[in-house]
Amino acid sequence: MNHLFYGTRLFYDWLYFATSMSPAYLLFLLQLNKKFNKPFDCTVFGFHVTIYHWCMLALLVLACLAVLLRSLLYWQFNKGIGDPVLAPQLPHFSKNNLAERNGSVIAFLLGTILPAVLVMENSLVESLAVFIILQFILFVLIKKSSDIFPNIMLLLLGIDLCKTNQGNYLFILAGTDHDAARVYKIGDPAKSKTYITAYKK
Repeated sequence: MNHLFYGTRLFYDWLYFATSMSPAYLLFLLQLNKKFNKPFDCTVFGFHVTIYHWCMLALLVLACLAVLLRSLLYWQFNKGIGDPVLAPQLPHFSKNNLAERNGSVIAFLLGTILPAVLVMENSLVESLAVFIILQFILFVLIKKSSDIFPNIMLLLLGIDLCKTNQGNYLFILAGTDHDAARVYKIGDPAKSKTYITAYKK
């Protein structure tokens, strides 16, 4: 097995997937609002709530999840939690040894934008059901894939996800070192291929 978060706890998978799909959730809500004549408009405690308020609420929740994932990664790195990579292996995690950074535009468009615009015309319930099923399928595909799925939320928070020439995954935080001085493995040492380090950006 060689995919992101293999050998780590499940909440890493869920947090990364949910935050990476943030643009899809917002676009999907806007598409539903347009196709089904503002189905989410309502009045709460005398205040008129529109789709834009729901989008802001969704964005706030997703931003909190992204900050939680960022905090977990920084906490693990600063505390030195995980198996440290020994000095002879550190060059494998240097800037010059990165094969891929933050995924591809094609993966972003196919995995994020396309599901958001596929809205069923028949009914709101049907559209929601199809979207949820697509999300489950995408989660399984991303979990089993060796490709990097772009995460805009983490990028905005200053975290890059890269793949080394050896096929390992590397979260790069903002640090003071010009290259990988400390690298830690996340998860089960016998299974995981996910690491964390910090570079000066």
